Formats: sequence, C-alpha cells, structure tokens
Amino acid sequence: MSADTFSVRFALLFLAAVAGNAVVATAPASAQAIDPARKVLGVELARLLNSEEITRAQGAKMIAQTFPQALAADPDLKMAEQAYPGVIKALLDAVMPAALEQTIQRLPLLWDRIGTLYAQNLTDAEIRAALQFYRSPAGAKVIQVMTAETDFSAAVKESIESEDNKISTDSLRKGLTTGMDKLGDRLTADEQAAVVRFAVTPAGSKAGALAPRIQALAVEWANESENSAQLQKLAIDTVQKFIAEHGEKE
Repeated sequence: MSADTFSVRFALLFLAAVAGNAVVATAPASAQAIDPARKVLGVELARLLNSEEITRAQGAKMIAQTFPQALAADPDLKMAEQAYPGVIKALLDAVMPAALEQTIQRLPLLWDRIGTLYAQNLTDAEIRAALQFYRSPAGAKVIQVMTAETDFSAAVKESIESEDNKISTDSLRKGLTTGMDKLGDRLTADEQAAVVRFAVTPAGSKAGALAPRIQALAVEWANESENSAQLQKLAIDTVQKFIAEHGEKE
C-alpha cells in the first residue's frame, strides 16, 4: 500500500463547491506562454488552499481515525490483527508519520502544477481576488471547515482494496462532499453571503469551473508512487519485527 497516497491535500478543491452550477469556458492547458508574475500568484493561491498546516491537520486526523478504521475492516489485516494483536497500530505508528513527511516534501510540486493551471486560466486580478477572499474571515472559515470535516475514508478504502493502491477522482469527490455538506451548518449567515458573493464573481466562477481539472491534477499527484518502495520496506520490516517480538497469539 502506498501510504503516501493517503495524506490529505484536497482542501483547495472547495472551489468546486462555491462555484455551484457555473459553466465557464476555460483555455486548455496548452503550451501557451505564462506570465511569470501571474505564475507566482497562481502558486501563492494553490499554496494558501493546500498549505502545510492544512496537510498536517488532515494527516493527523487520518492517522488517528481514518486509517485505523479502514485497516481494521480489511479481511487480511483483520486476520493478522487476530493472530498478532497490536500489529496494525505498530504498522501505523511506523509508516504514517514517514508518509506524511514525504507528502509535505512533495507539496511544492502540487502547488506548481495547480498554480500553473490558475495562471493559464485566470487573470492577475482574478487570482488576487481569490487570494483576498480566502484570506478574509469567511474564506478562512471555509478552509477551516473543509480541513476539519472532509472525510477521505472512501479513498483510503479504495486504495487498500485496489491492486495498484491508487485512488480515483470519484473517491476524491466523495471525500470533498462530506466537507461541503458541513458548510451550511458551520458558516454564519454573513459568511454564507460572502461565499455566494465570491462565487458569482469572475474569479469565483472561473476558478470553480477549473475544479475537474484541479481534481485530476490532485489525483495524479496523489497516485505518484516515487516513495512507495521505501514505505513498503518500512511496513514489511515493522510487521516482521512485531511478529518476532510478540509471537503468534495462542
């Protein structure tokens, strides 16, 4: 299992929610020249919406809740836990912190890819408007709620059960929906009004229309397994050590 896949880095995709039914034509990601200054702004927006702080907060939640539940439900791992009680916790304690740190190290690559997409499709003024919104009290509240409430258990389950340990855009969307569903309850009337005002601006509408392409980039990035061999070795070594130290339950 590529644990690197599961670290949570999808809060930036809230743009799909605030856009509602907006349909805006966007330029294809072609070889068009990108203004370097606009690229810097695009990366700044991508980083704001998928910061290291957000990734660490969501990663901590997954380590504490999502992964233990998903692994305990897997038939093979359930048998292993019955034979060697505590092996799942030992596995998580060893692998997940390392996977999270590797994900943090890879965040700049995600920021660059999504920042490029923003720079190709939004003007300088539109990116600045999006930055201004997400730095406002209402925008910051949206990021906070999405960070706390998004549930990626479907993506975790999919990766555990799949032969290639990859996730799909469908499981990503399921996770995002759990966070989006909480926004109405967690935002005040004034905050909801601010979200709506942003959503119908050119910046909000165009950014929202990019959501499917952003999701595709995020999934592609999540499924890249450059560190999977290292993590797999750590997992195997951890399980073998645990078995050697504890022995099989009679």
